[in-house]
Amino acid sequence: MPAFTDSLRFDTPHAWSSGAGDHAAGRARAGHTASRRQEAPRGSASPRTGEDRPPPSTAVAGMSLLVRRLVAAGLDACILAGINVAVVYLTLRVLDLLVEEVWRLPVIPTVSFLGIFNLGYLVLLTAFGGQTVGKMATRLRVEGRDGEQMSVSRSLARAAACVVCVVPAGVGFLGVLTVSRRALQDRLAGTRVVVD
Repeated sequence: MPAFTDSLRFDTPHAWSSGAGDHAAGRARAGHTASRRQEAPRGSASPRTGEDRPPPSTAVAGMSLLVRRLVAAGLDACILAGINVAVVYLTLRVLDLLVEEVWRLPVIPTVSFLGIFNLGYLVLLTAFGGQTVGKMATRLRVEGRDGEQMSVSRSLARAAACVVCVVPAGVGFLGVLTVSRRALQDRLAGTRVVVD
């Protein structure tokens, strides 16, 4: 009888503790299995964040910059065209001439004035702010080749070089698609166009 009670006293807690340990181990294994099921397969590609994505290729980035520059040039051309038309119209009104009599305006003074005004628009805005109105709208900015601020002389050289690029059907602008992303006028004037 004492031996039987001793076995109950010592063996029963041991059995209970062993059963609880097995139950806890079983829950741990079940949790580990569930976590492994939730994990992505090794062969599947994890979603990339913005920092992990590779940078765009030179051609894609150059095309994006080229489109921006063309849009900026188009906006500037529209602004200058509107101002030129307004100047000619006001001149006709001052001289008491009709629109059909625009041919009576002196050609050399009129063209010289409009040319100086258009050149001043491009040169002065680029020299003192690095941006024309078109570049402001497209968030572009002109700066020196090494990032230095533009000067009047460099802006004038760049404006003159733009004529060289436009004359041969705009071929000079294709330099934007290269690794340096610099058009011909930027190479000639020692400048570059960056996203502001």
